[in-house]
Amino acid sequence: MELRDELQEEITRSNFDKLMAGVRVVTGNDFYKSLPEFLRLCLALSGGPPDGLIADCVTCAVGMTEAMLINPPDEHDHSTEFSPEIRAYLGHALDQEGIMTPPDVLKLATRDKGDMAQRARHDFADDPEMYAAVFGVEKEKTKAIDQTVRDHVRRLLSQLKELPLENGNAEKVATKLLANLDNMHDED
Repeated sequence: MELRDELQEEITRSNFDKLMAGVRVVTGNDFYKSLPEFLRLCLALSGGPPDGLIADCVTCAVGMTEAMLINPPDEHDHSTEFSPEIRAYLGHALDQEGIMTPPDVLKLATRDKGDMAQRARHDFADDPEMYAAVFGVEKEKTKAIDQTVRDHVRRLLSQLKELPLENGNAEKVATKLLANLDNMHDED
């Protein structure tokens, strides 16, 4: 109600869910320790309904990226290490989507099927064309997730540029971060 009064307009359900998810990420460590909370927060942060039970690789990658932008984990703080259950879920999601080489943000996944890339090399050793096709499709999936994450961050930073602050200048920071993001994209 305070936001509505301050902004003089209704906040959308999606934005309210994102705001509440951001509060949860900042005020606790359930994002890192509880699979149901991790899924709920990834869904909300990526713009989906937070009451869903399953989050695909794109949703997890976007949600994790946004959570880490909101509250960057401290490498010395073990409470911000993802639980084995969350890491296993990510591994299962990658396996289900046929992604052998995960995008950077999903590399923490643990996989029970071993090295899928090694298995594919073995399975298609006698068929170089099939081997190349499998790896080509897989590489495109990883690139698509990376591009979706970059596009999401680019939208966030563009919104940040427009944010009127009483103190500070969000536009300068957002402009610099957008330039860095564009440089990273040029290197790919």
